[in-house]
Amino acid sequence: MSLSNALMIASQSLGTITSQINLVSRNLSGAGSDEATKKTAILATDPNGACSFRGIKRETNLSIFKYWLSTSSDLERSTKIVDALDNIDIFLNLSNPGESRAPSLQISKLSDSLLNYSTNPDDRLSAELCVQAARDVLKSIQNGSELINKIRTEADQNISNSVEEINGLLLKLSSVNKEIVSINASGIETSDMLDRRDSLVRELSKHIGIKTVLRPNQDIVIYADNGATLFETTPRYVSFKKTDNLSAGIAGDSVYIDRLQATGAGAPFPVKSGSIAGDVNVRDNLTVAYQAQLDEIARGLIVAFAEQDQTGSGASPLPGLFTFAGATSVPNTILISGLADQIMINPSVDPDQGGDATLLRDGGISDNSDYMYNRDHLQGYNKRLLELSGNISLKLSFDARAGLDTNGSLQSFTEGSTSWISAQRQNALREKTYQNAIHSQTSTTLSDTTGVNIDEQMTQMLTLENAFQASAKLLQTINSVYDSLFAAINR
Repeated sequence: MSLSNALMIASQSLGTITSQINLVSRNLSGAGSDEATKKTAILATDPNGACSFRGIKRETNLSIFKYWLSTSSDLERSTKIVDALDNIDIFLNLSNPGESRAPSLQISKLSDSLLNYSTNPDDRLSAELCVQAARDVLKSIQNGSELINKIRTEADQNISNSVEEINGLLLKLSSVNKEIVSINASGIETSDMLDRRDSLVRELSKHIGIKTVLRPNQDIVIYADNGATLFETTPRYVSFKKTDNLSAGIAGDSVYIDRLQATGAGAPFPVKSGSIAGDVNVRDNLTVAYQAQLDEIARGLIVAFAEQDQTGSGASPLPGLFTFAGATSVPNTILISGLADQIMINPSVDPDQGGDATLLRDGGISDNSDYMYNRDHLQGYNKRLLELSGNISLKLSFDARAGLDTNGSLQSFTEGSTSWISAQRQNALREKTYQNAIHSQTSTTLSDTTGVNIDEQMTQMLTLENAFQASAKLLQTINSVYDSLFAAINR
């Protein structure tokens, strides 16, 4: 090998090593960031034997990345559902059964108060304690209904926020993708821009389940998991109208992708994952079912405590201890949306409203003498009190839309409602735990495959620094030989 060739190889080697050191420094600066992927140098041996730096290779694994997107969407959906059920669980205080605020326990306490009153039916304090127990029942039902309204409103707002985020992310993706396609076609390195685009795609997957397809020049197409196109050259517009009042019986708006309904009843292919799917499930399914149960419990209370005509004429029952504004009769077996918010203590039996609590014993709460049970005004009369306590255990008919047994007692229905919440939460927690484990494992695999390992990069940096020193030493040696050669020629 000639000295000139050796000098050329050593000089080019220094340039190649310098480029590699710069690349390692670039990797180290992005270490710990989910956005950055590991970059490796593409090297080649030239005809003269020198090693040259030809470009940068971005470490990717498309199949693992796509699976990561899927697990991210599934985890976000599960998290939304668990969060909502956790709120209900905390409100009901189900972790402490003895102090639970669930309607089932409050109704049980009301039954106990009635039995206690029946043992001393001439005690006005016992009568007033029964009314207080009834107030506790209503507080449990109405506070529960208020919580459901709050959860539904928050879910609706979350959907609105997610749609806004999605549209913003799609606009950013459009800009980055256009630049990638343009630069990639000219052969310029685009690895950092690809990292940026992947980061945007990751964020998008948290809001809605997506599938990606790569086309020539690294052009990307993004579909929602229901098949609707979210991005192809240009972003598609995702629309949603927030509902200001989501009280019982009022449905929230649907999400539309490019004017195609993507959530709610009537959606041909609803989205299945992402935070939007979770919030829609919370807003339109879980909370609606529990609201229906509260409404049916309220109706069951009015029916169970209704007063019957005592004259034998067969007149219709009238509301007793429990009623609602404007009530002139007892509700039938059909669900009345929002009844949980409307139910109240009948003023005629409520001491706080100027009523007489002893009407629980005597009847005539409806202010109709035909519905008086204790016509002789006997102080020791307790038959009606025992009857009221027993009515809580009598079979009633419940609307199937509540999702529970349609034929059972008021007590069993309320206990079934509490069990339903517990079961829903356990199932959701189990699903979230599973999704979290899968997502965590996938994140680790993706990071190991495409992420920056600091120890590996530091080792490579030391190796490159040693190689740089060796090349510099070779150059120094060659220069010394040239200096000696020129000195000998000049003598």
